[in-house]
Amino acid sequence: MEEKIKVLVVDDSRIIRRFIKKSLLNLGYEVNSAEDGVDALEKIKIDSYDILLTDLIMPKMGGISLVKEIG
Repeated sequence: MEEKIKVLVVDDSRIIRRFIKKSLLNLGYEVNSAEDGVDALEKIKIDSYDILLTDLIMPKMGGISLVKEIG
């Protein structure tokens, strides 16, 4: 059985997260979501992802800071 590609969607807008998540699920991806960069870092500590889709401007930690933190 082939493993699905795992995607982490990071956006402070719940509507945007739901839309992207539903679209990716329909394409066969395994999808998790986070509401900001801090939440995303916590999820990355627990699980690994193949793709990160992130908003750039968010409260607490934006996408650019998140990517720098992941390194």
